Amino acid sequence: MSNRKACQRFVAGLASLLCATAGWLAAVAPASATQYSATCATLQSDLNAASADPLGGMGDTVTLTEMCGAAGENAGSYVLPTGSAFTLEGIGADAGFDATGLGGAQLQSPLGEGVAGLTISHLSFEGSSDASQGALVLYHDGGTLSVREDRFLKDAALSPSPVELTDNQLGCPGGAGNSGITVERSVFREDTGAATSAGLGAGGGMLLSIECGLDAFTIAGNEFLGDRLTPASGQPGSGAGLAIANSDAKNLAHVTQLDNVFDSNSVIADGSSRYVGGGEDAAGVDLTSTDDRFSRNSLPGTSGSGNFSWGAGLSVENSGCQTISPASTLIQAIVAANTISDSGTEDPGLAQGAGVYVGCAPPVGYSNSLTLLDSTVTNNVVTPAAATAVAGIAGHPSDRLSLENTILWGDAGGAELGGFTGVGGSLAAAFSDVCVGSGPFPGVGNICADPLLVSDKVAGSFDVHETADSPTIDTGANTLVPNNLSADAFGVQRALPGHVACHVHYPFVVDIGAAEFQAVQNFACALLVPVVSFSFPSVKQLAGGVLRLTFRSPAHGRLAVKGQLRLTETVRKRHKRIKHTRTLAYGKVSVSTPNDGSVSFDLRPTKAALALLERHKRLHVKLMAAYTPSFGSGGSKSRKVLVKYKAPPRKRRRRA
Repeated sequence: MSNRKACQRFVAGLASLLCATAGWLAAVAPASATQYSATCATLQSDLNAASADPLGGMGDTVTLTEMCGAAGENAGSYVLPTGSAFTLEGIGADAGFDATGLGGAQLQSPLGEGVAGLTISHLSFEGSSDASQGALVLYHDGGTLSVREDRFLKDAALSPSPVELTDNQLGCPGGAGNSGITVERSVFREDTGAATSAGLGAGGGMLLSIECGLDAFTIAGNEFLGDRLTPASGQPGSGAGLAIANSDAKNLAHVTQLDNVFDSNSVIADGSSRYVGGGEDAAGVDLTSTDDRFSRNSLPGTSGSGNFSWGAGLSVENSGCQTISPASTLIQAIVAANTISDSGTEDPGLAQGAGVYVGCAPPVGYSNSLTLLDSTVTNNVVTPAAATAVAGIAGHPSDRLSLENTILWGDAGGAELGGFTGVGGSLAAAFSDVCVGSGPFPGVGNICADPLLVSDKVAGSFDVHETADSPTIDTGANTLVPNNLSADAFGVQRALPGHVACHVHYPFVVDIGAAEFQAVQNFACALLVPVVSFSFPSVKQLAGGVLRLTFRSPAHGRLAVKGQLRLTETVRKRHKRIKHTRTLAYGKVSVSTPNDGSVSFDLRPTKAALALLERHKRLHVKLMAAYTPSFGSGGSKSRKVLVKYKAPPRKRRRRA
């Protein structure tokens, strides 16, 4: 075959492939997006119309312009058809669903039938009080279900949560996760979930039910405030603010949480069953939590064989004690002022982890792991106090706990730590404020001292900022701070000098705990800017004109060095010889300088300077060094050096 014919066949084949690809893209791509402006009267028909568009309305937007149900109109549920993949959003502050006094779920997908790629945003759900379903009940099947910037206010449900989001992909069809659920920047305030005699109460604010652990789940920027879970007598309850339950026995779900607030949520019960997670209960998941706050949440005490009260702030469970062991991480968590309280008839010894519980439910052998980084657990309380209770962090003997740059101090009514010391268990700490008896917990960098936080000895306070005398200032380890962590839990730069003084340079060392102390510069010191004296770097000549400079640095800062040489040449002009002088750059370099230490670096000649050096064999070079400290003023110095040419060593040839 000739080259021309081969080329023609290749081009024809490529054109056919491109046409087929274009046809496929045209078949799967949504048509031009449709915008629906909906009132309460037209909302259901607009939802139906959008879902009937190609790909379930992907790219379409249904905008609700008013509050439905408040005036008695359209008080029933609105149904999202199966496969809905559009955006349903509210416009203005008063768009959504108000079922106050009317009952009924407000927005739902058909039981067991999923939406796909649906987004719910900027809507209010208020006053729902249905006995069987919550304000928002969605089954998710494919794509990403997003709930963004919504408000759930004083909603109530008995089955069991006001907001139920179910990842409806039992068995992970297709064998891999390609979807998930995201809930972000939403408010769940004063909502109530309950359990009748038929089953578990879970999620006073929201229940996230997972059937495929391979999918992705994100909970970010939300507020769970004053939510309640009220299980019936003898019925268990989990997650007064948020409950996450993974029923996939083969795959642990990976849940990412960021910047959420769980405050003043409560399980309210008669103390006759098992209660976990006053703020949040995460069961069967690998949880990665960053900058979450768990404060002033509460669990009731309990009594009776097999009952327990675990994790008033946060409970991380290996649900069903699966052989797959979860491994969760809390980064810059604030766990403070949470309580487990008995009414007087319960057994306070069953109160485990007024701050955090990590373990297996019930505890029968399989382990669970939790790591706390740069976190603070303090001011959590078990009442009445009991020798066998745990007020700080509790787990089963076979579970594993690691503390790094973390404060665990000031919890009352029980031990700071309990569990983690049996077969398969482990307990480790480094650069943390945690005690064993009256001394530091064994481990590098640990201390045992009152951290002197703002919240110290203030009942119900969760202000974990350090005070000027806190022993945790500048006593952490920079190497234990995650690489992507540039600010503390309050947005302050991490690894600041924790002390200031006139003419003194303190190192940038991270504090122990979730907060970084900001030292305040004295005004008089600020006016008296110190002059930092320094010596000119020592110079050592290397081959090829390279100058090895060694600088003794008095403080953090920057040193810039450049070299110049003056070249005088004789030129002939109109039968006269005239001397001509010009200035050439020899080279330059700039480096950061440590605090009270030495730094060595090389100044390399430019190509032109190296050529001159090779020709003349020696050059007089003027070196100029400018030092700028991080605090104060430095200056500049210069020195002349005679640079002699040294040829680089020749490379030896290998013999054949």
